[in-house]
Amino acid sequence: MTDPKYALIIHRFQPFSERHLEQVEEAKARGLTPVIVVRSQNNHEHPSYDPIKTPLTLEQQVEDIKRAVPPSSGAVIIPMADFDAEQSWSKALLAKLDDTAFLKKCGLDTPQGIRSETVLMTRPERRNTDDGKTFLLDAPLVAKQIIKEGLPSLEYNSEPVNVPAWRTSQLGVELSADDNLSFCNKDYMLELAQKARAANPDRALLEQHNIPVSLFDLTLDRVSKEAGIRTRQVIGMCQKQHGKVDFAGCAHVLDDTLQKQRDINQMKSVFDFGTEYYDPSGVSLQEYLFHPATLAVVANYGKEALQTLVPQKGFDTFIPAMQTYIDRMRQGMPDKVDYLNRIENAGIIVDFGCADGAMLKYLKQENPERICIGYDISEPMLALARKDAMGVEFSNNWQDVCDKVKEARKENPGKSVLVLSSLIHEIYAYLPPKEREQFWDKVWNSEFDYIAIRDMMVSTKTDRPSDPEVVEKVRKNYDPDRLAEWEQRWGPLENNRSLVHFLLTSPYKENWTREMNEDYLPFNLEDFLGSIPQHYDLKHLDHHKHGYSTQRIRKEFDGAELPDNTHVKMILERRTSPDTSSKKLQ
Repeated sequence: MTDPKYALIIHRFQPFSERHLEQVEEAKARGLTPVIVVRSQNNHEHPSYDPIKTPLTLEQQVEDIKRAVPPSSGAVIIPMADFDAEQSWSKALLAKLDDTAFLKKCGLDTPQGIRSETVLMTRPERRNTDDGKTFLLDAPLVAKQIIKEGLPSLEYNSEPVNVPAWRTSQLGVELSADDNLSFCNKDYMLELAQKARAANPDRALLEQHNIPVSLFDLTLDRVSKEAGIRTRQVIGMCQKQHGKVDFAGCAHVLDDTLQKQRDINQMKSVFDFGTEYYDPSGVSLQEYLFHPATLAVVANYGKEALQTLVPQKGFDTFIPAMQTYIDRMRQGMPDKVDYLNRIENAGIIVDFGCADGAMLKYLKQENPERICIGYDISEPMLALARKDAMGVEFSNNWQDVCDKVKEARKENPGKSVLVLSSLIHEIYAYLPPKEREQFWDKVWNSEFDYIAIRDMMVSTKTDRPSDPEVVEKVRKNYDPDRLAEWEQRWGPLENNRSLVHFLLTSPYKENWTREMNEDYLPFNLEDFLGSIPQHYDLKHLDHHKHGYSTQRIRKEFDGAELPDNTHVKMILERRTSPDTSSKKLQ
């Protein structure tokens, strides 16, 4: 090769340390331009996803390096997501070194690639044997693969990066000398960790267990946003399995949970069931198998759970005990449409997640002049709804729904109402983070006059130790095997939030597999109220104990009381004035 001009430095940089910086400085001292390759994976569905060992996102890593590396070094930063195989990743990286368009995006404007002018910086690790001899350990697999592809190597002399302790180092205090070597930008790491802690709806639990602010907060933030795993689940499982809550235990149970998700993602790629079978709605078996509800159950209970989900003669077996499920949804209809008593002239009703359309048909029968539109992504449910539509329109296309509302406004002068009834908690149980964001974009930006919400939410005050008397009554009167299964998933009843969650779940024995997987309480009421955009005002809020649930719990558990308010009825009204300030909740 020609004289080298570039030095390839490859790590996961979690975070960028003083040792990493030494490599950059050594490359510069040798007259080479450092090319820093950042490895990580933000995609929770990827087998390389591991925010326990790599708590920083790819974007945070790049920013960390930019803050640490002096501009005078001329360093080029190449962010490149992990692959499953080191060989594939190495080949892809080397191809990028000859991709001038890609290099330009990274800040290196060169008329040709740099591969022929690049060397790989490797640190030989030597060990002494008992007889005083020295031997050279094998280079990391990625380095061996890159060298095998023909890129020459250059040994550098800095010490190895020792990182085990920094993930749990308390960032808000003065670090030890060894810990300081692991941080080039301690202030930036503290800033990120503090933001993650402040945004965590379960921060009270972390403080209750005296878990200080550290980069583990970034791990918890990532798995919540990217993989839908709540901090309270991690803490609850840790307490259940280890009898105490600490960093090591939380990391252990979280790693187990992530591994299950990685397993199901691999399972998705090998299923091959075919699509020919009897189904009156015309929905293929493949669509059932890859429905979020199906995958969530398989992820938690294994392949054998498919036997309870796969349709044999049609959609009526997709949810076990489907008729029971539908009958329960139809109960208490006057309570479900109570929002109409608080909205004057509600002429256009859209039910988001309408299922079999029972609520809209009830409203249409009550007032045939109303325009009622149902939206659901489940074609089997819409097939049920359309059997006797009663003048209600149904669609699985949101743009189609919005177009129908726009047309309806020409005929009906009434207000438009978007209804979210017992839906939000299911969105968080079954949809990945990106699809949740899409859901909220539809809710907030479709310009409905009103949004009516009926769902389950608890206050931050729910996070506290449980009443031992209530816990004792529950344990005495419930199937111990099923209860143990639930606690393994959501944490011990001795945590009041887990107790409340269990009491809400406990009656659904016919559809236990499905209901047990649902996070009924994905966020606190206070956090939700804080998330309402400024173009909507809070018109009505009722936070209460659901009457039927309260009575059932007393009956089933020897007079035990539901400890907290669990249900909300909420109406949001779209602003018509230019004022952009938010009303405060009284």
